[in-house]
Amino acid sequence: MLIKESRTYKLAKAALLAVLIALTPVTGDLKAQARPLPTAQKPQEDPLSLLYKDAIKNLEEKKYREALALFEDLDAKAVDVEPKLKAVVSFQKSLCHFFIKDWPRAEAELAAFLDKFPKGTEDFLSDTDNRRGTAELLLIEAFSKQGKWELALARLEKIRINPLARPEERVNAFTLSAQIIVDRAKSSPDDVKRAAYAQALTLLKQATAEGINTPERREAAYKLVDMYTKLGLAKEASQLKNEIDAKSNGSPVEVVRSNFQRLEIGDARFSAAETAADENFRADFYRQALTNYQGTLRRANLSSSFGRAIEAKQNEVDTLTKNFPKPSPEQAANLEKTKQEVTQFKKIQEEFNANKDYDAFISYRIGLCLLELKRPWEAHVAFLDIFENSPGFSRISGAYYYHILALRRIGRDNEAQAKCKEFISKFPKDEQVSSIALILGDISQEREEFPEAIAHYKWVQANVKTLTPEVIEEIDFRIAACLFSQVDWAPAQKAFEEFLKKHERSPVRQQVLYMNALCSFFQGKYKETKVDFDKYEQEYPKGQFIPDVRYRQAIVKFGTSPRDIPGTIKICEDWIKDYAKDNTDEVIAQMPEVYTLIGDANIALADEIDKKVKAADIDVRINAKTPDKAKFVEIKTKFEKEKEAVTNKAIDAYEAAAKNARTNPQALEFVLGELRKLLPGRGEHKRMRDLFKEIFDWNHNDPKAMTYLYEVIRSTERMGDMPEFAAESEKVRKNFSTQLADARKAVDTLERKQGVTQPEIDVAKASVRKLSTELEAELAKVEAKRQVSIAEQKKRALKILSDAVSESINDRTQEGTEKLIVFLAEKIARKVKRVKPGAKPEPGAYTSEDAEKEMVKLLRLEDHRNSLVAQARGFFALGQLAVFTREPEKTAANFAKIAANYKAEELNPTILGLVGDSLLAKGDPKKAADYFSYILEHSRSSEYADYGFAGLADIAFANKKYAEALSLCNEAIDNNILMSKELDLRFTRARSLAELAKYKEAKEEFEEIAKTKEWRGEKTAASLYWLGLMEERQATDKDGYARAVAYYRRCYMTWKKYEVWAAKSYFAEAKILATKLDQKDGAKRLLQEMLEKERIKDTREGIEAKAYLLGL
Repeated sequence: MLIKESRTYKLAKAALLAVLIALTPVTGDLKAQARPLPTAQKPQEDPLSLLYKDAIKNLEEKKYREALALFEDLDAKAVDVEPKLKAVVSFQKSLCHFFIKDWPRAEAELAAFLDKFPKGTEDFLSDTDNRRGTAELLLIEAFSKQGKWELALARLEKIRINPLARPEERVNAFTLSAQIIVDRAKSSPDDVKRAAYAQALTLLKQATAEGINTPERREAAYKLVDMYTKLGLAKEASQLKNEIDAKSNGSPVEVVRSNFQRLEIGDARFSAAETAADENFRADFYRQALTNYQGTLRRANLSSSFGRAIEAKQNEVDTLTKNFPKPSPEQAANLEKTKQEVTQFKKIQEEFNANKDYDAFISYRIGLCLLELKRPWEAHVAFLDIFENSPGFSRISGAYYYHILALRRIGRDNEAQAKCKEFISKFPKDEQVSSIALILGDISQEREEFPEAIAHYKWVQANVKTLTPEVIEEIDFRIAACLFSQVDWAPAQKAFEEFLKKHERSPVRQQVLYMNALCSFFQGKYKETKVDFDKYEQEYPKGQFIPDVRYRQAIVKFGTSPRDIPGTIKICEDWIKDYAKDNTDEVIAQMPEVYTLIGDANIALADEIDKKVKAADIDVRINAKTPDKAKFVEIKTKFEKEKEAVTNKAIDAYEAAAKNARTNPQALEFVLGELRKLLPGRGEHKRMRDLFKEIFDWNHNDPKAMTYLYEVIRSTERMGDMPEFAAESEKVRKNFSTQLADARKAVDTLERKQGVTQPEIDVAKASVRKLSTELEAELAKVEAKRQVSIAEQKKRALKILSDAVSESINDRTQEGTEKLIVFLAEKIARKVKRVKPGAKPEPGAYTSEDAEKEMVKLLRLEDHRNSLVAQARGFFALGQLAVFTREPEKTAANFAKIAANYKAEELNPTILGLVGDSLLAKGDPKKAADYFSYILEHSRSSEYADYGFAGLADIAFANKKYAEALSLCNEAIDNNILMSKELDLRFTRARSLAELAKYKEAKEEFEEIAKTKEWRGEKTAASLYWLGLMEERQATDKDGYARAVAYYRRCYMTWKKYEVWAAKSYFAEAKILATKLDQKDGAKRLLQEMLEKERIKDTREGIEAKAYLLGL
């Protein structure tokens, strides 16, 4: 709970009896004596009345023992008085015992009062209240104080079922019954407590059955909210509380009470969340807790409500005192009740003021709820509120701890590491210091910055003196693991061996033995590897890593010299047999590697057989003209068949590896590479197509999906050029070859023979030509069939692509759809016959308009005209098509339609990123910012997430918010959110650093951009200009300005084609020459040279340079 008392607002939850007693007037005269005074004389107060008044005076002054003595004296003397007067004295005596807290005597006196005086005090103290009801409740309280629960409950039941009892008394009886049942179960087991809460809830429902329109019923309603909360019925608690709030008068009292009850509901929901086993229930409880915490008043507002409440009650006291200087018993009771409320309010206010953690604790709980609900950014803000406004918070170390977790989850690892060191410095003896120490290194380890991680762990070892033995062991292991991860095999092995000696009974011994063996394996020490793996198998015959150990034992056999290929294949086949039905993640991931090893072993075997094939071929050629030729041909054929069979086994194994490699992308890419080499050369295009189609269909959003689809399309197209066509062509050539050879021989014979006439020779030659023509005609027929087949398969390939797009065009979550659209647009654009600007296309030529129509048809946009997503993708497709046909105005127009008609939430990251860029280029940063922000809020894992960072950073930079731009760039770069926009992000980061006067860091960034070959282009020119600009800004002498000039010259001399940056560099150098280096003539010549450049003279700098030159 946030405050020690479970019922924080004591006045709002004050014991009902206190109110009842306050309502009991204690003043009055014993006026109804048996012998009235004579009326003719001035009335003289008799001794009994004086004694009564004296007793009452002591009671009012809270001198309860003195008052009790006087009442007992009065009781002894007042023998001859009316019964109701005896009842008054009896009741007052019981009050004194009650206030003294003498519970047994109070019980006895109250019981006597109720037994002796069935009419109670009648009308002496009040015309409407004979005090029997109050006495009943006081007696019940006396029973409760003594733990006589059953007696108390029995009394209350009588009141509840008494038709003569006043309504408020019956309501109070229900409320007190519920309270007693709960108090009775305080020290009981949880199941008994819950049963008590349920019983109390039933009673309180009865108390509020007729509404909550009286103070008594409202009190019952508040307690009913408590019961709902304790029983986990948050919905019912919130509904009733809202009803109470709605019917409250909005007074400060109600405001304060409502606030603390909201906190109690929040605490109850938070506790329920922490103990809930079901994850869905847990999240729901945290959400409910968060809602209540966020709805509470903060200290400033609550303090104000307290002040107004006390002021209002004090005004009420002052008004009563002024209006009733001589109050009646009822008025005096009301005045006393109000004074008690003021006192109680002040006491609660003092307790509240003393609790300095109030605001911080609310922020703390809000932060914890947000963390659990996976809203780390908001949690980060909640914890920051504590650090900024409540640095003295009693749980500040906990706030640090959870803030570090929040920073990690939002990717601010550098800040998290700084906070870790700050935590260790401020709270060296905190129980979480070991956990924080591990986080410090863990951040670098997760980022694969292993040297930094090792440095952090060693820093912890040197600086944290209170590490637990478990954490010492954990750090030793992590250092070894980091060395392993950065492939420092020898140091890692040494660290693992030391770990095994230092921590002989470590729970990670199995893993360390395994990793130690791997160090030998990766160093190629196969003999040592076998020894190490044998030791592991001996200690852990059913260990976690046995499947991998067996697989690597196969690799050892394959890697030793000479290779044991049969042994390798045997181990692998046994492995598959043993683990085929094992569905653990590790086995599933390793299955393709085992199949791959079988494939590699068979390929190695095929290579060995190939050597025999080649040797046999030599024998065939050597013995080509001997009787043994047939024998050597047979041997060669036998080896070729063996090689073919083994190669087929390799292909089968690689294909099985591919089909099992869904969770192992590295193995998948390797075997697909091998199959790309093997299958096409064997003409197995269908097998190739079917395999890649199956893999493509795993996940169209996979980053490699486009590659797989490309292979599907290419294989489909190649299926058109079937081997049968080559065979048929060869058959035709063979059929004609003998005839042609005979015909050509006949010509040659005739030409050599004497006496043959020319017409005879011409006839022979005509025969050759005829046969050649017939051959070409037959070959042309085969080629025609081949081209038809190829065209059909190309058409089929295009359909596969268009079908893949149209199938997912309505699904906004399918980010891969845009990739397919780009691929489709590129293929269609290739069919467009380009013409020079201003020229008309040839008649019947395939134009960009034809391409647009085909795109619309292939995407079936007419079928999806009612789908917003499909239509948006249609505009995107036409825009991309225009990119490939080099029609930028069409691209801009189609992207503008998307921007005008679609909200960010209706588009996916690819369109948001590309259209956002287009909007930014067209001068609409506001709409672009909406698109980019949506990417960051909802699609940080997307391939286009860097568009969001780069776009927002660019906009922030343009608005001169350089720190914000830098923060966005750093977040993307530090978290490796870099796909297409790395250069843009690094360029904006460099510019932001420059504008923030962090010139050293900016220079490093610009120089890195300028020297990176892959980034050569406009950003290179821009970087050179900025390097010059920074030198100019920092220059204090001629040498400084000379360095600036050198960069400017490199820019415009090397990168003239980027006229904007060339112009900036020309103009900047000219101004330096004229104003800093006293070279006005040189500045004039440079400006004249600049203005002679056609592409530069009309730039903004060119226009300014023209005016500047005139001034010189």
